[in-house]
Amino acid sequence: DFYEKYLAPESLYMILDEEFANKFSKLLHDSGYKTNLESFVSLLRWTRMPLLKKSGLFMAVMQTNMLRYLVDFQRVLKKHKDEYKMTSDSRKKNELERKMLVEKQWIRTLYTIGDGIAWRAFSFNRPLLRIMSENSSPGEIAQIDYDYVKVLRSVLANAPRFTFRIANDLTRFLRIADLTIFYRDGRVLLYEI
Repeated sequence: DFYEKYLAPESLYMILDEEFANKFSKLLHDSGYKTNLESFVSLLRWTRMPLLKKSGLFMAVMQTNMLRYLVDFQRVLKKHKDEYKMTSDSRKKNELERKMLVEKQWIRTLYTIGDGIAWRAFSFNRPLLRIMSENSSPGEIAQIDYDYVKVLRSVLANAPRFTFRIANDLTRFLRIADLTIFYRDGRVLLYEI
């Protein structure tokens, strides 16, 4: 088994500090983490396929699904955090810590995949990307007085034909605007919802 051969706790302690190795080994033994891992690896491969990575429609559909998952993971994480604050049972707290760790890793993984999409779309232009990251982090995608995610998914899916678009909330560093649209003639539009 891949996990036992390459990511056994003994191997982890050789390359990671002890606290992180303990957390990582808990992830690897979590059945939900193993189940979802294959789906996320598949998602990562799809976003990097040369033929599809410049297809605006394909990447828009991919990102609308990623947004849905991101909101779900953030909602579950918030629920676990609230439960953690309310309980005093140490066994329950340990279980909730493990669940929160798993949810945080899925959120981190989605952001990492989104970052990869954006880096390639911007042709790895570091100075421009640094400027795009100089705003405060949006944090959790919350639905306050309207369904922001629904509107964002709609705009993402219905952007002009023959454009490549990025939902900025799926990245860690695109902190200006909500959507970035790349036109074939080289123009870039920052769209705020």
